[in-house]
Amino acid sequence: MTLIVVGLVALCFFLVARVTDPEGSEVDKNKKSGIAEAERTGTLNSSARHEARSSRRSNQANKRPDTVTTESGLTYQVLREGSGQKPGPKDTVKVAYRGWIQGGDVFDQSPEGKPSEFPLNMVIKGWQEGVQLMRVGAKYRFTIPPDLGYGTRGAGSSIPPNATLVFDVELMEVK
Repeated sequence: MTLIVVGLVALCFFLVARVTDPEGSEVDKNKKSGIAEAERTGTLNSSARHEARSSRRSNQANKRPDTVTTESGLTYQVLREGSGQKPGPKDTVKVAYRGWIQGGDVFDQSPEGKPSEFPLNMVIKGWQEGVQLMRVGAKYRFTIPPDLGYGTRGAGSSIPPNATLVFDVELMEVK
């Protein structure tokens, strides 16, 4: 019970500091050191710990010069440009992909040599937005924050709540 309370207090401190000082000055530094201390001493619960780690990794990814972050928070890197058609929101796409939890293990991928087909309006918001940026032949890496992925509910046993997801996606065809 004590660990849960301490974890919630640390998370509240994190959120309050973020709202009261969006510029990231001294309050942001104190918040980060408080979370680091809670992680070091083992007093941060696993969900809050995962969220803190994902936030740090996302901030590091956003500092790369070849990375673009959209208004929604989706981050992408163009690994290879394409020259074909761009899909629309109701199109079905054929893709080769590999997905993993940021800093973790692969949880899904298309079978080797066998692209998968998805209607774009039936996948997570991060995919819907990201794949529409691509042209056939392109390969992108998407970093999808929880609110554009599976959010607070997660997905089964392989994707925990509040997980930041990373996908390498190659767009092969638009139907």
